[in-house]
Amino acid sequence: MQRTTNFLIARDWARISIGAGLIAVWLLVLAGVPTVLPMQAASWLVFLALLIAPGYLLGDLITRRLGLDSLERLALALPLGVVVLAVPGLVSLLQHGNIQELASGWIITSGLVILVWLVHGVLTMGGGQQHTVGPRWAPDEILMLIVLIAGFVAILPTLNLTKIDGDAYAVASFSADALAGLPLNATEPIFGTDLGPGVRMLFNQTLPLAYLWSYFSGIDPITLASTASRAMPALWVLLAAYTLGRAAVKDSRRFGLFTAAVTLLIYVAAPFLRGDNVSLFFFERTNADKFLVPVTMLPVAFALAIRYVRDGQWPAWVAAALVVLAVSAIHPLVAAMLTVGLVGFAGFHLALNLRQRTAWRRVVALGGLVIAAMALPLLQLVIARGDAPLADSYPTSFEGWSVGKRLVPALPLLELSTLDYYGPLPSLAEMNASQADSSEANPFLIW
Repeated sequence: MQRTTNFLIARDWARISIGAGLIAVWLLVLAGVPTVLPMQAASWLVFLALLIAPGYLLGDLITRRLGLDSLERLALALPLGVVVLAVPGLVSLLQHGNIQELASGWIITSGLVILVWLVHGVLTMGGGQQHTVGPRWAPDEILMLIVLIAGFVAILPTLNLTKIDGDAYAVASFSADALAGLPLNATEPIFGTDLGPGVRMLFNQTLPLAYLWSYFSGIDPITLASTASRAMPALWVLLAAYTLGRAAVKDSRRFGLFTAAVTLLIYVAAPFLRGDNVSLFFFERTNADKFLVPVTMLPVAFALAIRYVRDGQWPAWVAAALVVLAVSAIHPLVAAMLTVGLVGFAGFHLALNLRQRTAWRRVVALGGLVIAAMALPLLQLVIARGDAPLADSYPTSFEGWSVGKRLVPALPLLELSTLDYYGPLPSLAEMNASQADSSEANPFLIW
């Protein structure tokens, strides 16, 4: 009995130590320490302070009784950190504030989370409150964890290679305007027009993340996107895979580590940057929103949904609801994919347990997650449909090229109509520079 009590106390102190360490990181960033550190160290420090510190503490307040281990808590920290960031982020983007207002709002919001965590810790200290913890780590599990850490360290140099694509350049242009003190998201920055940035950019929380990441680290947006921001999401991909695997097989740490190992193999399989490398996508796009969200947040959302359906614990549902809100605050299409997965999971669970009232109640609760996931995307759809279109949805010509329609197969015996160009398209290799350098030229051609 005494050994069990000592084990629980040690596990509780481990949880508190991680929280205290992340608070220290948060304070170091506010003190400006990242600006005097080497680039990679500065980037890691700011990433931990921006997302992981407030997210970990918020997750600890919500899920303390769920029996999550430290790796699962860290995996949950990333999407919950996005939720904390979204509070000042949405206000700043929608009100077109500046970078100083965004930074101040994030400091206040994350500081409140830290304060609540500290006060809660003091109030519950010595009160006999029981916290659910998992079993001890077995020797083979420790060995597998060491192998995973060694594998990640081995691919770290590749993840830090300079590589950038068009989407990252576009986000960097938004960041450059923000760092220059211009109103956030007031106009699109690429072509210098007075057009708005597009409805998805009004809610996309990877923009405030990029702004503050560069602002606190002192790393310019291009360097941050190309060199110093891919390793962190890659590590959290492994943590998310572990979380999903452990939840899928009733808190099986071994299966969680196995799932993370399979995920790591995707990175290690061909870590060479060449055009025909399937892994190239993963190395180049870990910091892009369309990749970051599916592989770091969706597994965590599904893991918490599994825990709720299996055990009926409401803290799991609350944490899942916050995770799906984080997903919808970044990428509406990924949120739609999330809802498809949740609806399918709920449907299979109900089909296998039709006569159980508990199953019906928990499936209804999953429906609440679907509503939470689609709230912001539906709002974006309403806003987008209310604006005047910049171009016809089905034009008859484009820059003098005839546009018609053709049928493409969608399902067996079902074809859908899509646009199609008629005649040969111009070859950029055969065009003169003067044809692009004119007032009537397509701005995308100039770009």
